[in-house]
Amino acid sequence: MQEKLKVNKMPTFFFTLSFLKSFFQKYQDKWLEGIPQENQESFIRFLRCQKGHILIDTTISDIDNYPHLYSIIEPSTTTYRPFESNSQVSIPDFIAKELNDEFHGIISHTAAFTNSLKSKITKKLQKNYLKPLFNQKEVEDKFGRLLNTINPKRDENISWNDILAPFSIPTRSIIISDNYLPTRAESIDYNLIPILNFFTTLNVDKIPVVILSAKKTDINYKSIKLRLEQRLNREFTKYFKIEILFVEGGLKVEHDRRIVSDTMSLSVPHGLDLLKSKKAISRGTTEPSLISFFDGKIENTEHLYFLQSSLKKSIDIGRDQLKNL
Repeated sequence: MQEKLKVNKMPTFFFTLSFLKSFFQKYQDKWLEGIPQENQESFIRFLRCQKGHILIDTTISDIDNYPHLYSIIEPSTTTYRPFESNSQVSIPDFIAKELNDEFHGIISHTAAFTNSLKSKITKKLQKNYLKPLFNQKEVEDKFGRLLNTINPKRDENISWNDILAPFSIPTRSIIISDNYLPTRAESIDYNLIPILNFFTTLNVDKIPVVILSAKKTDINYKSIKLRLEQRLNREFTKYFKIEILFVEGGLKVEHDRRIVSDTMSLSVPHGLDLLKSKKAISRGTTEPSLISFFDGKIENTEHLYFLQSSLKKSIDIGRDQLKNL
């Protein structure tokens, strides 16, 4: 039985008020001193375009002392609401009882931002629930890394680890799509295998990976599916449940050559056989492009949600076609 991918909802984000106050206090101090804060500015753009909930875990009466924060959560215009837990999910033993509301906020949102958790607890939560968790230091030091990928140039020494660096956060599933899926051994060894190897670094455990392509009349897609699924599931049995689907009629999405996670999508217009050995192959002028729920652009959030929904429809179509063979 194939793994059923979870149906995505429009993203929502969880914050503790203590995290936001600490972040904006430091931001305001540096802002007044004229110190550049690129990662912080990126995070604020993200805050302004998204929605979600804030756990009131500290006093809110002095919020007007944080003008940058107040402009985002001002009651008449904000897209954020106070978080109140009504979940019946039991908290795991490694979570302190006083963090009950915070735990439920974390597992019920796309990603969460808090300073309350120790590193060991954060890692356990991310492994068990596959939700990205950020503390203030990570936002200040690394947030910008979620927003951009590199553009490989002809014969440049590069790897898929470099290209996929923004994807270094938990995800519940991965979709790889290409209407012209490369099936030559060399392309698989230098592209598909390294792509999957990258995602093993996320400490995942048997998450679904679906590889989508178009069904062509001039290839034995049954043989390719069987052979490639067996190889990939053998090599990555500890990490993934891999399914390959050839969809009759092709994929009905714009720029079908993509790698998609819960929170971002990388378009690879040249196709997934981008690299040969450790060097990039140049095929035209279009470069890989990334869109993310974190990039502060509401149009990208809407587009990514549409892409995820469209690809999951293609998966359902491909599975139905298999049943009817």
